[in-house]
Amino acid sequence: MKTLSKLLAVTGVLLAGCSANVDPSSPTVDVSDEAVSVNANECVFGRSLKTFRAHKEDIGFGITSRAYQFEDLTAEDRWQLKAVYNLADDNAAVKAFVNGMEDSELFIEEMSELGGPRTFRLIHEGHGQIMPESGTFVLGGTAAVVARYKNYDDVTGCMVTKLPGLDLRGRSCIFGDSTEDFASNIKVSKKYTITEKTNLSTLRTAQLLAASERYDLKELVSNKFDEVHYQTLENKLTGDRFTRVWHYPGDNENGAIFRQGSVDVVARAGDGDIYECLLGMNRSR
Repeated sequence: MKTLSKLLAVTGVLLAGCSANVDPSSPTVDVSDEAVSVNANECVFGRSLKTFRAHKEDIGFGITSRAYQFEDLTAEDRWQLKAVYNLADDNAAVKAFVNGMEDSELFIEEMSELGGPRTFRLIHEGHGQIMPESGTFVLGGTAAVVARYKNYDDVTGCMVTKLPGLDLRGRSCIFGDSTEDFASNIKVSKKYTITEKTNLSTLRTAQLLAASERYDLKELVSNKFDEVHYQTLENKLTGDRFTRVWHYPGDNENGAIFRQGSVDVVARAGDGDIYECLLGMNRSR
């Protein structure tokens, strides 16, 4: 009896801080239980910049460009810099930042995943050094920051793992062919709507930017043009969990499915169709 009384007392304290008027479809906090779970040994960039530079098994290195002035930047460069350096959402802020780099230069290095679909960019400042003190990895074609390195060496906050380059010829995607009718082995959670009041985690922010064609996070979550949602998908056969993020630009669904706890895109979705799926029915990871 005493145990039950204590349990009720504790439960009462916990419930006292909850509002009965909270709408779970529009959370003021990120209700997901996800956390960045990429182990250092699994990170596609490795544990350190030194080992990353040395290995050629997973990453193909492309050209490195230097930006001396704002005019040297492409449109992609500009919106990625806003995310990397947390600049105001206008080109004037980017111009002031780049043109104000008196003692250093801006480097943008292109790279691609060997045997996989992903590309990355390494953005850093420097004086021509091979290994500058700090830098940021961005998922190609997006403004999603997926890893950083500091102190000339350690890779931190990695959100992308080594993905198997799967050929799905003759094999069905584990999620099925449509987001309107997922495969029977997929358990689908309720959907949550992200708004300007949602306190987004670093992981969720990166997933939003990686899933969306838009690069302006403020515009994306303002619901000015369309709503943004996420939900959890679970493979009932294996217990593996995934996160689906999507919105409706131009009234057409656009989004991606990630391995839970990462920015590993394992499938894309558009207009209700699932495509670019990396996971076949006979393989879950």
